[in-house]
Parts: sequence; C-alpha cells; structure tokens
Amino acid sequence: MSAGLDWTGPPPGFPDIADCVDLGQWPGTQASDGTAGYAAHVEMRMDPATAGWRQGQPSGRPEMRGYFRLREDRDPDAYLLAMAVDGLPPVVFGLGVTGWSPTVEMTWHMRAVPSPGPLAVQTTSRHVSGGWFDEEAEVWDSSGRLVAQSRQVARVGRGPLRGLANGAAQAKHSGQAKHSGQVKDSGQVKAGAQPAVTQPER
Repeated sequence: MSAGLDWTGPPPGFPDIADCVDLGQWPGTQASDGTAGYAAHVEMRMDPATAGWRQGQPSGRPEMRGYFRLREDRDPDAYLLAMAVDGLPPVVFGLGVTGWSPTVEMTWHMRAVPSPGPLAVQTTSRHVSGGWFDEEAEVWDSSGRLVAQSRQVARVGRGPLRGLANGAAQAKHSGQAKHSGQVKDSGQVKAGAQPAVTQPER
C-alpha cells in the first residue's frame, strides 16, 4: 500500500561540527539596558565553505549550511524546528548581499520529532532577481533524519554589496553540491572570540 512508502534523499555534506565557524554573539546582541537578543539564545556553527561573507569573501553561491541549537541545555523540539528553518543567515549573503533580508512569506513542515543534539541545517536558493529571492531549508537531526523543511520568499538586503555579486556570482556557480550522506557531531560546541563581522539580520 502507498501508505507504507517511506523514502528520503541523502542529507547534504555537513562537516564535523568542530571544524565549523562559530558565529558567536555579534555586535548589538546585548542592548544597553541588558536585554539579550537572538544571538544570545541560539548557537550557530557554519560550514566554512558558506561563511566567507564574514570576511568579505562570499562564496558566490546562494547557500548556507551549519549547525543550530539553543545555548541553554535543552533538547530540540517543534518550537526549535520552527526557528531553525529560518535561523541561519540569509542565503544571499553568499552572493555578497548585506543588510536585513526580511521574510515576506514562508511555509514550513515538521517531518519528525528530532533526536537530542544539534540540528544540521542547509538553505539554498534557486532564483534571485528584482530585489527578491527564494530560500529552501532542510533540517536534519543528530541521527541523520530529515525533521523539517521550509520554503520562503524574501527581500534582498539593501546594504552595500561585498565581493562577488550578480554576474560574477552566477559565473562561479558550478552546479549541484556533492552529498556525503551523513551528519557529523563531535560533541560540545565551544564559543570562541569573533572578529567584527556583518550582522546576519533577517
């Protein structure tokens, strides 16, 4: 019977969490009155291949990939999945875009209750044009299961372009990324000192 059919494509190739770039708490996380913002509550470790925008060297591909979890000791649940599908920096940062990239419309699906541990998230885009872009997200748990998906339409940030942009970015696009078929977790994420970087606003 069709109801018993169960198939999932392989996960993207996530590097070991220890090899990823800790975004830390960027400038503005703590308000002058002591109020703690978004980055004070979530921890993001980015695949170095998608983190070049931090140093003004975007990859030329509209994609982000990394690990996501709360800073407090709490297992992931449905609420965290709802955050994770829109939790990484906008994919257009990979094309040299900076500034707030507000979501205009988003649909997300919870596929399963996630296992304990960090969530592995990949976001990609198929089209950026006219000040708009689409973004699709996949969220995988520590056991390698696809636990959430989303698709959104958002506005391109209006900050200054850095590094590759437009035609140069398209020329560097080389097709489908390779898949390793596994999600790696080396254990506890450690926070480190971070250089001054562009704030990954939504």
